[in-house]
Amino acid sequence: MLMESKGDGYRRTPIKEGVFLKLKEIYNNIGIDKGISGWISDILSLYVMKHEFLKIYAPYLSYIAVHDNELYIKDNKIDKIVEITIRDNKIYCKYCERDNCIHAMYAIALLEIGKLTKYLKKDQ
Repeated sequence: MLMESKGDGYRRTPIKEGVFLKLKEIYNNIGIDKGISGWISDILSLYVMKHEFLKIYAPYLSYIAVHDNELYIKDNKIDKIVEITIRDNKIYCKYCERDNCIHAMYAIALLEIGKLTKYLKKDQ
């Protein structure tokens, strides 16, 4: 639920405790000279900019879903649903059979790519 502005140019919104604790851990480890609220606000601003960038960079691509170890992207240019997976600890596009095509690059830019983290091997 988005809270009303207090007239200071900011909105207050609740964040789940577990999410906040993970953010706080990252914040504490990067040693930034800004309060955590400002830092979180910057992260959200960067998300908005990234979203706008992807709309211009690859307007024909869109995220569909993640299921198990695959992320699905709709490519309207070729009218196909493209599967992205983890292969040899890299993002891999099954359609292009490459790890550096436009689909793989687009997938890396999506927040949803984090759902594939559990399929990465930490020792590689």
